[in-house]
Amino acid sequence: MAELEKESEPDPRLIQINLTGFLERNTGAFMAELWKLLISAQENCKEEKGKIIKGMPQQLLDEKQEELKRINSELQAASS
Repeated sequence: MAELEKESEPDPRLIQINLTGFLERNTGAFMAELWKLLISAQENCKEEKGKIIKGMPQQLLDEKQEELKRINSELQAASS
């Protein structure tokens, strides 16, 4: 996380190199997924009253919405 916060434009190659010892052969796939989520979060940021509000990745928002729908339908089925 510190690598992402160090600079305004983090170097994905450097991040991948630093994570390789921890994630080993899965590092490339992890970085691809991470970068997609970071770009999505950046696209979903908002500005309110001159202040930038950090965004959430759309994939995570969609997954949470589906989870809430599933829970609501289970609760409705249980109460019927």
